[in-house]
Amino acid sequence: MTRKVLTTAEFAARIRAEDERRLRENPRPPIPPQKHAEVSFFLPFIHVESLVHTGVLSSDPNGYMDYLDPEADDLALGASTRAALNASWMIDSREPLAKELRNGVERFEALEAEMMARAGVKTFRAFYRDWGIVSVQLMDGRITLAAREPISRGGWNGIRGHAGITLPEDASDAELGAALRAELTVSRAAR
Repeated sequence: MTRKVLTTAEFAARIRAEDERRLRENPRPPIPPQKHAEVSFFLPFIHVESLVHTGVLSSDPNGYMDYLDPEADDLALGASTRAALNASWMIDSREPLAKELRNGVERFEALEAEMMARAGVKTFRAFYRDWGIVSVQLMDGRITLAAREPISRGGWNGIRGHAGITLPEDASDAELGAALRAELTVSRAAR
């Protein structure tokens, strides 16, 4: 018995057809509305950025971005993070723009180069030294802050056994900033 070897296009078409059939038979429940931001600590500054939800979280090229002094007060840090959350948005993962947003390697490298120049460093080792990162999610009237363990250049993992901090959506900017600062401390210590 001989089997036909599929071309890449034929294989992709077969996979797409199988995915569409599975979705018709078992439609996925809609993703609940949510907003996301990312707060990163680097020695020269704190970087706050809004994210777009495309089925996965992606950097938003037209979204909110701010650089704060590492000694910025909790009120400024909280206000900047809330502005990033307000700028965050969602898009259906089947939209052509969603695929474009998910393929953001060049955008990441350009942003990384811009931040390294802002920091005045030339090596990744110097830039990512003492780096900390916190994921921020607004959903169902709650803001969830989760410290992440930095593992590589721009890469991170969750911290095993760490639950993060949950605040009500109407928490003050100062409360949000204080909680962010606490989570950044946990992230920087997780290395």
